[in-house]
Amino acid sequence: MNSNILSLQNGSDIRGIAIDTEELKANLTTKESRLIVNGLINWVNYTLS
Repeated sequence: MNSNILSLQNGSDIRGIAIDTEELKANLTTKESRLIVNGLINWVNYTLS
């Protein structure tokens, strides 16, 4: 997967645009959301094991 999810990081938050508009292109799509959730699941599994 080729994605730039680090560009969504804003301090400890994740911020992005989920819907394309005339001015802005979406950068928080299903692909990025899945990568973030997968990372969270991996972190929880690592933390609890």
